[in-house]
Amino acid sequence: WPHPADPAAAERLIERYAALGGPQAALAATKAGAAALAALGGGSPFLSDLVLRDPDVLPQVLDHGPDAAVARTMAVLAEVPFTAPRLTVAAALRRAKRR
Repeated sequence: WPHPADPAAAERLIERYAALGGPQAALAATKAGAAALAALGGGSPFLSDLVLRDPDVLPQVLDHGPDAAVARTMAVLAEVPFTAPRLTVAAALRRAKRR
């Protein structure tokens, strides 16, 4: 992981992610988890918001790699029928984009 451009923002994300408790606190306490969170938090406010909004995605990426995470997201998206209402499709696309 790259070193954070903004170390203070990196620390804030690690603290906020850990404050979620449970598995998020455990992940933030690991070297790998803290490094990932620092890179995200210190490099991108947008990604910081995403990781806090959907905190279960980061462990999946760290455990299985980004390709598996993308494949999983695409599989979920593929389950949305083409005949679904526009709002349903739009919501599914937004969730996929965040992940």
